[in-house]
Amino acid sequence: MIDNKVLFLAYNFPPAANVGVFRALRFVKYLPAAGWEPIVLTSEPESHQRLDPSLESQIPDGIVVKRIAIARIEDVAKQRIRGALSIFGSNARNSRDDSTSVATSNTSKTKESEHSFCDQIKEALFAIPDRNIGWKRPAVAAALELVQKHKPAVIYATAPPFSTLVTAAEVAKRTSLPLVLDFRDPWTRVPWGPRNKSRFTQGRVIQLEKKCVSQASRVILNTSALECDFVNHYGEIPPSRFTTITNGYDNELKKQVEKILSEASSGSSEQDLTVLHPGGLYRRRDPRPILHAIALLKDRGKPVVFEQLGHCDAEFGVSELAAELGITESFRLDAAVSHNEMLHRMASVDAFLLVQPDTAVQVPGKLFEMMLFQKPIIALTGDGALADIVRNYSLGCVADPNDPASIATALEELQKTQGSAMHFEKALHEFDGEKLTHRLAEQLSSVVTTVIPSRQK
Repeated sequence: MIDNKVLFLAYNFPPAANVGVFRALRFVKYLPAAGWEPIVLTSEPESHQRLDPSLESQIPDGIVVKRIAIARIEDVAKQRIRGALSIFGSNARNSRDDSTSVATSNTSKTKESEHSFCDQIKEALFAIPDRNIGWKRPAVAAALELVQKHKPAVIYATAPPFSTLVTAAEVAKRTSLPLVLDFRDPWTRVPWGPRNKSRFTQGRVIQLEKKCVSQASRVILNTSALECDFVNHYGEIPPSRFTTITNGYDNELKKQVEKILSEASSGSSEQDLTVLHPGGLYRRRDPRPILHAIALLKDRGKPVVFEQLGHCDAEFGVSELAAELGITESFRLDAAVSHNEMLHRMASVDAFLLVQPDTAVQVPGKLFEMMLFQKPIIALTGDGALADIVRNYSLGCVADPNDPASIATALEELQKTQGSAMHFEKALHEFDGEKLTHRLAEQLSSVVTTVIPSRQK
């Protein structure tokens, strides 16, 4: 019987299969062995989410998992407005003027401006700090019940979505329990600009971040660069309240990958180099420079095959671009698959691509899965946390994500060493997920032993 219990708030949790799930799942798996029993509060999966039911089998037996459905505030408001309008709809149609106005050259600009303004209003009304805020009220109620029933000693919350932190802060305030916040991404100081659509909303969210961070007994960041950002920004808070626990890999997954690799046929130096990007490409994760790099290498007589496994925004037009560049045979685009299928695909290629532009403080969780295959990794990123890991642990090379020539040079270097053994022992030792979970357990214990006695005085 484990005496120490932690109320563990993670909006994304299996069977959801987005990247943010794996850090939370890993902590839940290994916390009991570190002396802490997690009581999980999460969301009901939504229809638009990608699910992988096999992930649920990794949740240890006996772990309490409470799922709360989200009420989308905007959707509820729309339904009520439609209901009200339906009463007057018939009269409005009967009195409508059938005349049409003359279109002007400014019509599209006006509509765009109106659309932008409407988005700002909707965000201010329904999405502070994000669209998941409708989860807060039912989640707080459920959390208070869990606290009453299970008597946890501390509250832990991981984000994004950042409404999870707001929810946890409210529960901590009502229960007087110490609060531990885990940031997987920056919140208000994102390198590519504000997450929000208006100054008003951004200002309100900045206040929420400060309130949550100030209330927390410990703030965990997943890179040392992000920890430095928080320490510098919140100079009035003791630096000792901030700490870094990086992402890592799962030991059980390591065994699974070793088995897959033993059964798979590895790439041959006699074949074209095949590189895989396993994950979504969207917004600033732009694959078009990669395709141009593949075209450059084809022109040099050094063909490379690029495989994209996962969602790719239609706006990139990758299939059309590949045809235009004459590299259709060197490009493969496949939809997202189950985690197990993805692992088999990763085992079948020669190297990996990791696309992380415009941020020096973040490291994609996928990096740590890639390590398990001990194959070279090309990080398409600038200087920062990701580039430091790739270089310091000799995992591969770094290239400019926006420069096809730089990417082509990195791929050529891999071609020269194709089939050579790589040594990932140092990285695998440092990023062992079970050991990292023990660091979390140490932080939970530290918070409980220092905060609770001080409150009892």
